[in-house]
Amino acid sequence: MKQKVDNAIIMAAGLSSRFTAQSGGIPKGLVRVKGEVLLERQIRQLMEAEIP
Repeated sequence: MKQKVDNAIIMAAGLSSRFTAQSGGIPKGLVRVKGEVLLERQIRQLMEAEIP
């Protein structure tokens, strides 16, 4: 049985202290991977899945 997802929460808080060296001080959500900002990718995927 499939359930319909009505909403989503993007967890984007915290200091990212363990990730600072790799990101150059940029917050994790704003890091580019394969040319795409991670937070923008999450939002795009939610929109494609029609989750507001």
